Amino acid sequence: MSNLAAWAFIVSLGVPLLITFCKQSGLTRTWNKVITVAVCGAVGTVTVWLNGGFNNFKVLNLLGVVAAVIVASQAVYATFWKGTGTEAQLNIKTSFIKTSEAGNTSTLV
Repeated sequence: MSNLAAWAFIVSLGVPLLITFCKQSGLTRTWNKVITVAVCGAVGTVTVWLNGGFNNFKVLNLLGVVAAVIVASQAVYATFWKGTGTEAQLNIKTSFIKTSEAGNTSTLV
């Protein structure tokens, strides 16, 4: 494992929290997945940039680091956040785009 890949794994430990703050409760699941991939892509790009990876730029290095960030952040999410309800509460409280039904638990069909 290279230093760049190691940094990608270390950095991605905090990425699930960053993704939670970026996702919006008023958007569809598909849009929130796009936000997740975009955040991981940005974090991977910044990780490559900070490690001097753009001096000897190779697309496969960038894609490998972005993939490592996505995999590691999803593993951290599944291990520590999923099922706790903390992520959902943070997402609702920090969303700029809110659903009209977010505070209403009893909706009539």
